[in-house]
Amino acid sequence: MILIACDKFKGTLSASEAGEAIRRALRGGGYSGEISVVAMADGGEGTAAALGAEPDSALAGVSVLPGGDVAVVESSTFVGRACFDFATQNILDRSSFSLGRTVRSALESGRFKNILIGIGGTATADGGMGFLQGLGAEFRDAEGCTVSEPMTPRIIMERMASMSFPGIGEWRKSICGLSDVRASLSGPGLSAMDFVRQKGAGPGETGIIRGALAKLQDIFPGVSSDFDGARGGLGFAIAYVLGAPCISGADYVLSHLDIDLSKVELIITGEGSVDRQTSGGKVVDAVNRFGRAHAIPVLSIGGRVVENPGYQELVSTMLPGEQPPVSPSEAVFRLERTVREKLFSKNM
Repeated sequence: MILIACDKFKGTLSASEAGEAIRRALRGGGYSGEISVVAMADGGEGTAAALGAEPDSALAGVSVLPGGDVAVVESSTFVGRACFDFATQNILDRSSFSLGRTVRSALESGRFKNILIGIGGTATADGGMGFLQGLGAEFRDAEGCTVSEPMTPRIIMERMASMSFPGIGEWRKSICGLSDVRASLSGPGLSAMDFVRQKGAGPGETGIIRGALAKLQDIFPGVSSDFDGARGGLGFAIAYVLGAPCISGADYVLSHLDIDLSKVELIITGEGSVDRQTSGGKVVDAVNRFGRAHAIPVLSIGGRVVENPGYQELVSTMLPGEQPPVSPSEAVFRLERTVREKLFSKNM
């Protein structure tokens, strides 16, 4: 059996579309064995679907796993790029408040024993303080006055001095974060600051965000978690401040695959870009670790490959001199071409 376990190729193909393109290439190349296609996700868009969750009928943006007592909330649904007008909403004024409010509504409904929060695809960099505020935390300034505005990097720098959260013990028992990356809050190594430019931060905003995150570390001193830097510090709020479990989203999805691994002879994985961020826990990295743990060869495919973190077989769909694909059909063509050339040139 060949197991196809791809993430989305962002901007062109969903995880399912990428998987089906690879299936067609395998069949077109003459492979007649069993093929299993699973849509992967790492805590970002598509995590609920990858886990088999269905949209909840009562709470918008909330999905429910089979059994009905575990909810999945993707942060990208509430604080992703599509939720903000980048032309008018500066990153310094964006808050993760709406995510916290939704999670609180799900908890207060009394229907769920656990809430899985997909930490990925956010456009915020507020250290998760807005999320905590929406969940019920209270923030005060240096004079002890309540800060009523949704917490943002700008508000953190200008007003935040302390936080209180009377119900924190209750909420932490029911929340688990599924993170798309392992990163520190502000460094060294891969950190939240590595992601702020893609959220729209310019040089001026970058310095203020760095200062805001450093201020949070002063307010909440102590041992950090492996996921503090995930999605503008949302991991910091969940794993460190709230004290709830936070784990690799891709690892969690892989652990719930209903596949007989003894039958798998090859795993094919892929995503839009394989770069410095990939080794922080993205799907391609998680699948490679999964393959090594189960002694299964892995072929990794990147829409583009900037660097190889040491994966056994890694190829790019872009030939030398080519530009990124401009349409889904072009992305499909390149993906199928890559599979055929990589696998069937070896007379698989």
